[in-house]
Amino acid sequence: MTIGEKIRDLRKKNNITQETLAAYLNISYQSVSKWENGTASPDISHLVPLANIFNITLDELFDRGAETQAADMEVYLAKNMEFAHAGQIENRLSLWREALAKYPNNYRCMQMLANSLWQCRNSTAYSAEEKEAMLRESIALNERVFAECNDLATKFSALQILVFTYGNPAYACADEEKAVYYAGQAPSFYCSYQMFAEHAYYKEENLEKRDLQRQLNILSFVDCAAHRLRTAATYKTPEERIRAFKAGVNLWHALIDDGNFLFYHCRLSALHSSIAGNYAVLGDRENTLFHAKAAMEHARAYDNLPDGVQHYTVPALSLAYSDASQSSKNYKETDTQLLLAKFAEPWYDFLREDPEFRAIVGQAETGESA
Repeated sequence: MTIGEKIRDLRKKNNITQETLAAYLNISYQSVSKWENGTASPDISHLVPLANIFNITLDELFDRGAETQAADMEVYLAKNMEFAHAGQIENRLSLWREALAKYPNNYRCMQMLANSLWQCRNSTAYSAEEKEAMLRESIALNERVFAECNDLATKFSALQILVFTYGNPAYACADEEKAVYYAGQAPSFYCSYQMFAEHAYYKEENLEKRDLQRQLNILSFVDCAAHRLRTAATYKTPEERIRAFKAGVNLWHALIDDGNFLFYHCRLSALHSSIAGNYAVLGDRENTLFHAKAAMEHARAYDNLPDGVQHYTVPALSLAYSDASQSSKNYKETDTQLLLAKFAEPWYDFLREDPEFRAIVGQAETGESA
């Protein structure tokens, strides 16, 4: 954090306007504005008066504890990854409340707490009222981060959650006008680090980094398209949904034609599960069983991925890799357990006594192959 950013944060924290601060120091408010936007720095004669106005030490004004804070953040982020990998969202929430209490002006802490609050929306550990309060707290934190933070990665992480929260009609705090406003603050689809990195590397020793980014982008594009095929709200019949979901499955098989899906087994499990559910609604035994079995196979493959780097094996993705130890989720169950819960839905009732369906369910319950 620059001294200008520190002055701006302290000024806002103390509810002091630029004009008032300028009057205290007998300077123009334009000078204060220049400090805060980084185009000028305070004269040495202003430092002690500034510290006195904000009732802090010079060390605090210059943020000389930044190295200690950065080291602490590394510890917090490592713990966060550990909790996220295990789906321990309650622990993540406690972790970032502790971090923000220690560093109340740290925007990364604010955004991580806001994200943890948002992740709690599907937890069974909290009541509906508690979840709504958490969403509103998340909104307040993210709006502050977006308004004040100069780090673009942190700023746009806050923006993403604001759009997802305000734009979800299932939440009492939904607000389409605000969702549209915040969505409009984001850059275009192609203005992202991932897209820019494809064009940034040009030195011979870095061409592999460029090609890796291109392959990761291919995976992201297919993932994005397949997900939207599964979640579009325009389908009116089970047949229309089945057709769209199968298109998503075909996209993945067209890209990864050797079956080594690694992380994306979870995506295929979700697609096949959705297809099976719609065939079940239609009472189509054969197709329901086919896709239920496929969903279970992909769920088990995802749950059994070993930790560590695993490379995709199709030529188009030869540099891309998956590392299960770096995955995160907002639930404690395995994907197999979540799939079993879906198979308990009433539209599968006509198959409860079917030997093949019982074998698929038993495969998940016992861990044995059907």
